[in-house]
Amino acid sequence: GWVTAGAACATAVVALVATGIARRQLQHVRTDSRERSRPMMAAELRRAPHVRGTQLLVVRNYGSSIARNVVVTFDPPIPDPAPERAARSVSPFISRRYAHTIPVITPGMELSNIWFSGVLGEAGYENVEPTPEQFTVTFTYRGPDGHSYEDAFPLDTDLIGTETDVTSSDSPENQVKEGVKSLAAIAGTLTQVSRTLNSLRT
Repeated sequence: GWVTAGAACATAVVALVATGIARRQLQHVRTDSRERSRPMMAAELRRAPHVRGTQLLVVRNYGSSIARNVVVTFDPPIPDPAPERAARSVSPFISRRYAHTIPVITPGMELSNIWFSGVLGEAGYENVEPTPEQFTVTFTYRGPDGHSYEDAFPLDTDLIGTETDVTSSDSPENQVKEGVKSLAAIAGTLTQVSRTLNSLRT
């Protein structure tokens, strides 16, 4: 009797352990599947192409599914521009873009705005926009299955501002500049020829 009872008890314990392991494995599979198929909102600063001293704030869905009801907040908040610069400032466009919940951001979709508009000063490029140099972008949103996500991204304009580079004489940028100079010289020559011909006719 004791042997039978002991064997039954051991069987029950094994069954409970196996059930617990199976549940944990199933939960792990579900979590792993959700992570692979989830939306992934992210924010980063990028150097603006061909414009020195300008940085773009880029918001993108790097995930493989739609992000819904996306709320974007900034810490510290974006201040209003000074009255004398309000008409030329681009920072209000950022505030306006993210003032309300965005219903849908599809996979791969990017939103970009000028964040740092640099003017060369004695200590390097200085931002003429009121946007802070160090800030955090926080996203709250939902996946297609209704699961909620929150991701925060601390950013610093100095990371790109301290970047150094070099340009060779045969780089595409310099070749374009030389091409523009050549075209300007040709245009000047043609203008002189046209004037000479017109004077001969008269």
